[in-house]
Amino acid sequence: MPESRAGYILMKRQAFFLGLFSVGAQVLILREVLATLNGRELFIGITLFAWLLAVALGSFWRGNEKRGLRLKTLFLAGSLLLLIVLLAIRFAPQLLGLIPGEVIPLGKALLISTLAIFPVGFVSGALFPAITAEGYKPAAAVAEVYLFEGWGAFVGGAAVTAFLSLSVTGLSIAIIIASLTLTFMVVKKLNLWLQSAIVLVCALFVIIAIPELEWKIEKIKYAPTEVIDSFETPYGKQAIIRNAENISLITDNLRETTFPDRSAAEYSLITPLLYNPEGNSFLYVGRGDFLFSELADSLPSLKIVCLDPRAKLEEIGSQLFGRPSNLTVINDDPIAFFSRRDLVSRFDYAVINIGETETYLGNRLLTASFLSQLRTALNPKGVVLLNTPYDSDRHISDEKGRALAVIYNSIRASFPYVTFWPGETTLFFASADSVINIPAAEIIRRTEELGFSTAFVNRGFLEDRLQSLKIARLNQALQTDNAINQVEKPSLVQRGAVFQAQTERFARVMVTILLERPYAAILAAAMFIVLYLTALIRRHRRRNFALILYFVAGFASLSLELVSFYLFQSSAGALYSDLGLLVGVFMLGLALGTYLALRSASDSLSIPSIMLLILASGLLLLTYDSILPKYALYYHLLFLFTVALGTGSLFVAATGRYYYGRAHANRGIGYGVEILGSSVGAILPLTVLLPIIGVDCILVSILSVLLCGALGAYLTR
Repeated sequence: MPESRAGYILMKRQAFFLGLFSVGAQVLILREVLATLNGRELFIGITLFAWLLAVALGSFWRGNEKRGLRLKTLFLAGSLLLLIVLLAIRFAPQLLGLIPGEVIPLGKALLISTLAIFPVGFVSGALFPAITAEGYKPAAAVAEVYLFEGWGAFVGGAAVTAFLSLSVTGLSIAIIIASLTLTFMVVKKLNLWLQSAIVLVCALFVIIAIPELEWKIEKIKYAPTEVIDSFETPYGKQAIIRNAENISLITDNLRETTFPDRSAAEYSLITPLLYNPEGNSFLYVGRGDFLFSELADSLPSLKIVCLDPRAKLEEIGSQLFGRPSNLTVINDDPIAFFSRRDLVSRFDYAVINIGETETYLGNRLLTASFLSQLRTALNPKGVVLLNTPYDSDRHISDEKGRALAVIYNSIRASFPYVTFWPGETTLFFASADSVINIPAAEIIRRTEELGFSTAFVNRGFLEDRLQSLKIARLNQALQTDNAINQVEKPSLVQRGAVFQAQTERFARVMVTILLERPYAAILAAAMFIVLYLTALIRRHRRRNFALILYFVAGFASLSLELVSFYLFQSSAGALYSDLGLLVGVFMLGLALGTYLALRSASDSLSIPSIMLLILASGLLLLTYDSILPKYALYYHLLFLFTVALGTGSLFVAATGRYYYGRAHANRGIGYGVEILGSSVGAILPLTVLLPIIGVDCILVSILSVLLCGALGAYLTR
């Protein structure tokens, strides 16, 4: 421990601010990555992997440095880098020469998500051993810094969540965190009250002045278009821009819909009528008020209900386009809505416009379970239209065919009758009734009996789209894969990512390594087995096996954390807003587990710590698919808290083993190995294995690793 009480207090204070800065930076950068890279959760695992790898490298580097950078310098560098990185991510599309709303190519997005977070992560990792150097005994110093880092991380996560709930922007929060860290860690000569006053003044200035700066940044970002509004919702970053006569809704830097767009409106409203002309009630999943405002008045007999959770967009849509009398908006998450809705009211038609299929948020609307719920909301002759982003008008590549096949199989798992239309956006129609089993000639004839004129869905359009050659080619492509997309095993995410990667060499190589052929998983498993056996047979195996325990703690905790994130989003959909709270509660559990372990007199904490992790994992495996969406947040908060308790206790147990009697050991080794395990846990289960083996097999694999850790801890006790 530090040689003086003043030094001990200073070390705790430094560790606290390390945790606050680290988790705040991590959450803010992750949110900015999601908001810039089209909400593709594929990048959560990759970004976290890059962050944790950078932390591990920073910890190893600073732990070996005899005369490394001073703490003041590291805190200052980290604070400035955080602001620079957030702005760099936000302007990445413009730096790449893309127009507003254009999708960032997958390969470039992979590079952005990896490189952007690395500098701040490296500094965060270097701070840990630098702070532990304030202590005299390595084991006690490492454990105490880990403890107070956890307390700081909890406060940071809770503060970020609170600020976001008050609509404080991410950039504003980053400036507040930077001013807080710099005031207390760099300008330390002032007394506590004066430091607190400086931070309060900075916070007030930021809250008042930064929104105007944010608005100017958005105008620069979307130039030369006019920015009507820009804000955040619990589900992502929104911008509404005007270009000439068009108004576009940009969601997470992707153009979601445009007004007016007569062709898209007709495809969504008119085509289902051709299969069931007698219906009149529509359910549209998404911002249909933006899409249908032009067309709804022309179809007064139709009753259109739009289902979307982003309530603020309803108010803006009404101001921009008015509100047709036959159009209603329900501000609710689709999964939550169908899990609790009153089935007395049913619809004749349901329409889902599918966005990027490699996102878990969008993917959940194409699972067999959701489509089965959707079926219960339809009348007996109800028709579902799913509009996919895949072009099947001409050549259909093998990768595109497999993605379309998974969509087709998933629909067929829920509806007995399914048909499809080739075209620039492939359409699938499904029903529980045989109303859709009609020949193309009959569909074309019905366009002339609609009772109103159409600009796009007409005889010429359908004769071209429903050519027998095109239908036969698409039908052949739909037989290339027999996988079904499910929440437990989102096969479409893998197929969609593989297809998107074909246009870029770097993305193709990365996706092949990570998703198509899981070399990374095989290599990681082989390396773990070799290191595990080596630790058991070498001399000083009690101390050497501590490194395995560090790795197991990091791998299991991060794997379980990300699986929990995925399952929560699949049921609640609001990961973007609740990310800070989930991370903060996890860090609270981590700090509490560390505290209780430090106060325990037991010399064999490793086995009970691992057993707690095994218990939590087993309960998640048995219960995750039976939790209602309204309870999902509380369920996953409790799960993450329990996992963190076990992780914190296991870290202390490993620290006691490894550093016992080693006063001059590298104080970054243990922390670095745990973070290295976390980096593997960040990318392997969710990014690589989830679409291939599914949630259940991932949880069984994590349980196997934990059981290996418990066995090794027992043999080396």
